[in-house]
Amino acid sequence: MALYEPESALVPPGGAVSEVITTAEGRRGLLSSFTAMKPSMTMDTECIELGDLALMFGSWSLSAEGPDGPIALTGASAEVARRQPDGSWLLVIDHPTAVR
Repeated sequence: MALYEPESALVPPGGAVSEVITTAEGRRGLLSSFTAMKPSMTMDTECIELGDLALMFGSWSLSAEGPDGPIALTGASAEVARRQPDGSWLLVIDHPTAVR
């Protein structure tokens, strides 16, 4: 949760853009179910920075223990982050399965 701006957008994995989550409670619920699987993730990310905005995109692979056994997933994502007044970066838009 600490990676997101309060008014950020998170598209559920595999979900349509029309299903975007914009509340902290919604993000917390989705991310809690994800972290409960104790995933291991690797990412290959590129970043384009312009002023206080950054576009990140790349591929990822994940392994986790699901309710029915091991899970192995791969995908590609896109994120937009904004530099904060203290110099840190927070996500504004997170689309973990942007490329299908």
